Amino acid sequence: MTMNKFIMTTALAMTAFTGSALAQSVMVETREQTVDVPGVNQVQFSKFDVNGDGQYSMDEVGETLFYMFDTDGNEVVDNIEWTNKNVMTIIPIEREQFTYFDANNDGNAEIATHSYESFYKASGLMAFDENQDGLSAEEFIGEGFEVLDINQDKVISLEEWEDVYLESRMKHNKPDNYNNGEKG
Repeated sequence: MTMNKFIMTTALAMTAFTGSALAQSVMVETREQTVDVPGVNQVQFSKFDVNGDGQYSMDEVGETLFYMFDTDGNEVVDNIEWTNKNVMTIIPIEREQFTYFDANNDGNAEIATHSYESFYKASGLMAFDENQDGLSAEEFIGEGFEVLDINQDKVISLEEWEDVYLESRMKHNKPDNYNNGEKG
């Protein structure tokens, strides 16, 4: 998914020109968007708020990640999905900035500049992605597939995932890292 962020700010400055004060307008327009990477899920943290209460709990984060790792949508994670690094922890961003200077405040810019930059922004999941090459379920949980496959049916269900996910997060994170330390 591409997220567009459009920010427009206007700043006014008074300058003196040949003894008389003239108004000068400066308008800065910035457009920022993430770059899609085929086959990789970008993390939108708003999706972690499964129940829509404006907060996210450990249960909600775990469930959302489970469904991100379940790439075929069959509601289980198989051994291939387990090792597939399909969650992006470093997000490529493109930013364009246009600056317009209207020296005599007549609505027409006398000077216009344009800049473009491409950079990477880290998501909150980057701490689990040692090589910054994408996050797999295996890397996130830090346990082997067999540990999660409690009933040994060669797939991991949401119930199996949740039990180990919550246990592993309690080892690595303080519940305070989530909203008020509450479970979902």
